[in-house]
Amino acid sequence: MKNKTKNKKTKVQQRPAHEATPETPNGPFWTVPIGPMEIIPIGDNLAPCQVVIRNRGPAIVAVCTGFRDAERHMMPGQIRIISAHYRLTIESREDKPACVEMQFMPMHK
Repeated sequence: MKNKTKNKKTKVQQRPAHEATPETPNGPFWTVPIGPMEIIPIGDNLAPCQVVIRNRGPAIVAVCTGFRDAERHMMPGQIRIISAHYRLTIESREDKPACVEMQFMPMHK
């Protein structure tokens, strides 16, 4: 008896570079891929909120919010809780891509 093996070609769906996707279906975290030296606008009309951000690397990323003009740099593996208002952008600071996970939390009055 001969073993027959069939070569099956599987299609791999690739997400567009700027598409944020939930880590798990209906999950609270969003994963955002960032290209080398690329700026990704996350929002430009955000209500005041806090954002938990984790830099999965491999590049250093800069996070800019509407509270201050200053950037917050995040090393790979670093997790921060950042207050955001009106705008939020994330950018890779190196010639390497990066990936960040985010969770938005509303601010309580």
